[in-house]
Amino acid sequence: MHASDNKKKRKLIKSAYELGYEVGFHKHNEFWGWVRKSKKTLFEGAKSTGFYDTVVGEFKKGKNEGQLAKRKQSKEKRIKTSLASDRSIKAVTVEEPEAETKGKDENFSKRDMSLLTQIKYNFIEKPLHISRATLIDLPKLFRMPRFLKLYNSKK
Repeated sequence: MHASDNKKKRKLIKSAYELGYEVGFHKHNEFWGWVRKSKKTLFEGAKSTGFYDTVVGEFKKGKNEGQLAKRKQSKEKRIKTSLASDRSIKAVTVEEPEAETKGKDENFSKRDMSLLTQIKYNFIEKPLHISRATLIDLPKLFRMPRFLKLYNSKK
């Protein structure tokens, strides 16, 4: 193998990986348009030099890694947006009132009762658009026709 063949091989492998990564990350269709043309010329060059299997493997590897990177990025984006939207929801902490010793269940000991009084409950308030629901008018389809209203009013 000559140095120029080695450079050509590395260039083909790098190009295959980058094209695969691009296809995987941006979800391009590999059977249409510029991706199909690029893939075809890349694979033809690989066949002529004898590195077809290596180039195809690198393309698939790049495609898989591009898909994984996209999933990771979209997951991080979803987490950031959900954290940003959670700022509008207020968390309210309510402490359990101290239990009185009179009238307590005989199965509980003083230790159990003290543990129960230390429990804190977290409630999340509903957003305003949910908590202030209003009635909605019936659609015209379900309303009584005018001529029946007139007929009923004459009786």
